[in-house]
Amino acid sequence: MAAGLVQANAQNIVQNVNINLKGVAQGEGAEQVRISNKDVLGVLGTAMGQTFTGGKILLISSGEGSTVTVRPKGAEDVDVSAFLSKTQISDAVVTDNSSESKTDITSYSINQFIFSTGEDTNATPSDFDVQGYTTERTRNVTSGGESIGDATDTKASVSGTGNFYDKFAVVQGTISVTGRKVENTSAD
Repeated sequence: MAAGLVQANAQNIVQNVNINLKGVAQGEGAEQVRISNKDVLGVLGTAMGQTFTGGKILLISSGEGSTVTVRPKGAEDVDVSAFLSKTQISDAVVTDNSSESKTDITSYSINQFIFSTGEDTNATPSDFDVQGYTTERTRNVTSGGESIGDATDTKASVSGTGNFYDKFAVVQGTISVTGRKVENTSAD
């Protein structure tokens, strides 16, 4: 889930990741299911042997790239990029309204979003593989009057399948990446 790169000046761009999927799972019949950030955080916590209750899923972009991160309450950030990914699977239709001093690019494409804890973890294998119509708007981010890089807000209407707590599910919903908070990083 890549956003724009940030110049290497000890600042990160932090965006919120929101997962909201609903559907039906195989059980006695078709059981209603909902997969939200809370569910994903619970599975990730179990897989990593940590407690992520009340945490946030974030996309953090720095001058060195982007990572999907869990920010637990009162604890250090944990990189979970290995468990959650986004891939553009179609060509894009692009509108570029940028100027010399401002980035403003909107693209429309089909993207695939995969969440998987894998089979080698302590968690019950949980995963989803969804794809759908995705709108991405890339704009520059400023701090102190200077541009420090670009951030991409993403909104995807998706559908697909998954396994959650050993139940096959068919789901649909939205996945989004929003916000452009600038955070200073400590230089080591």
